[in-house]
Amino acid sequence: MRIAMVSLHTSPLDIPGHGDAGGLNVYVTETANALARRGHRIEVFTRATSPSEVGTVVLDSGVKVHRLIAGPCAPIAKNDLVDVVAEFAVSMNDFGPFDVVHSHYWLSGLAVLRSEWSMPHVQTFHTTARMKAAAVSAAVAADADVRADAEQEICDSAAMVCCVSDAEAESLTSLYRVDRSCVGVVRPGVDAELFRRRGARIRRQWRVLQRIPLDAFVVATAGRVQPLKGQMLLAEAISRVDPGLGVFGVVIGDPTPGHEAYFAELQERVGEADLAARFASRGAVTREQLAMWFAVYQVVAVPSSTESFGLTSLEAQSAGAPVIARNVGGLPETLIDGETGILIDSDDPDDWAAVITQLATDSPRRAALGRAAHTFAREHSWDAAATQLEHFYTSLD
Repeated sequence: MRIAMVSLHTSPLDIPGHGDAGGLNVYVTETANALARRGHRIEVFTRATSPSEVGTVVLDSGVKVHRLIAGPCAPIAKNDLVDVVAEFAVSMNDFGPFDVVHSHYWLSGLAVLRSEWSMPHVQTFHTTARMKAAAVSAAVAADADVRADAEQEICDSAAMVCCVSDAEAESLTSLYRVDRSCVGVVRPGVDAELFRRRGARIRRQWRVLQRIPLDAFVVATAGRVQPLKGQMLLAEAISRVDPGLGVFGVVIGDPTPGHEAYFAELQERVGEADLAARFASRGAVTREQLAMWFAVYQVVAVPSSTESFGLTSLEAQSAGAPVIARNVGGLPETLIDGETGILIDSDDPDDWAAVITQLATDSPRRAALGRAAHTFAREHSWDAAATQLEHFYTSLD
C-alpha cells in the first residue's frame, strides 16, 4: 500500500521533549518505519519551520518525510497553526494518490479535510480538547472551543478513528459521540533493542558523566515541561522525602512553548534550600540518551494529570525501571499495578512521597518490580502495532 501520514504541527524528525515534540512524534516515526519494513510505501507530511528544512528527507527505512511550506518557514505558536492549515492542505494536493491517509492530531486531520484528497481517512488525535478539559478544572486553552468543534468535524467524517488506548477510545465515544464500530485501538510499542538494561559499570559511568551522585536513589520524569505533565508534583514530593534516604530527582525535557513561566517556576522551586542538592533539571535529549537515563534510574515517575497513553512509562519499564504513575487516562494500560509499577490515585505530594519512600527502603520489592517491568514492556513491539494498523487500513477498502 501507499500510505500518507500527516503530522502538521510537529515533525517526526524532532527530538521528543523539545518544543511540542513528544510521544506523538515517536508513534508516527516508529509506526511509519515498521510499516515500511512490511513492504508499504510511507510518506509523512509535516510543516517546514526553517528555510533549510523545505523539501524531502528519506529515512534509512525508506520512509519519505515531506516538509511543506505553510505560513512563514519559522516556528509558529501551536494555537496559531490553525491559520496555516488551508495553505498546508494546498501543498499536500501536489502529492499522491495514496491508498489511505492517517493524520495525527487535530490540526493534521483538519488539513486532510481541507485538502482535495479523497482516499479513506484514519485519524489519531493523541489528545483532545474535551479530554483535557475533563481532566482539569480550568480551561486548557484559549482556542478550546474552536479545536473541539474541529475535532468533532473530523470524527464525523473520518472512516476510522484510531486510538492509542482504551481510555482514549472511551473518551471519543462519550465526548464526541463516535460510533464504537468506527473506533480502533493500536497501543504504542517499544524499541526493546534501544530501551534495555545496562551493566553496572555503564550505569556508574553515566552517573559520573551527568553529575548524579553515585549513591543517590534516582527518581526521574521525562517529557515536555508543562503543568499537565506534573513535574512540580514530583519536585514537591521529593522535598517531603527524608533527606537521609538519598533520593535525587531529575526532570528531563524543555518547556513547551507558552509554558516558559511554569518552567521558570519549577527552576526556582528546585533551587530552594530543601531541594537544591536533591534535584536536577536537564534539557531534552535524544532517544539514545533517554534510553541511557532510564537504565540508571531506580524509579521513573509519570505524574501527569492527563495522558492518552504515556509512552515513557513503557520505555522505562523496558529498560528495567519500575514506574509510579497517576491513575489517569491511558496510564493504567501501560503497567500492571503492584507488579511492574504503582498507580497513585492522588496529586497530593505527601502520597507520592510515601510511595517513593516505600520503594527507596525496600530494595527486594523494587528489584522484583523492575524485573517484571522489563518482561512486560518487551511484549509490546512496534511491529505488532504496524500489523494492527495494516489490518485497519486494508479493512477500509
